Amino acid sequence: MSRWHDVLRIATLVWAAVTLIHFTIWALACIISGGLQSPWWLWIGLPPGMVLGAAWWAGYRAS
Repeated sequence: MSRWHDVLRIATLVWAAVTLIHFTIWALACIISGGLQSPWWLWIGLPPGMVLGAAWWAGYRAS
């Protein structure tokens, strides 16, 4: 495995952890308020996730 894959793996784990924390906060807010809230965590999680997905795709295409 190359160093690029190690960096992507770490970045993906950090992204997943941060997104999970935001999702948990959103879910708790929904439970406490008794109704669905705007899914703001998607605006925080999806853009970096798409960038990471493109980086993984580009890395596999290059190998």
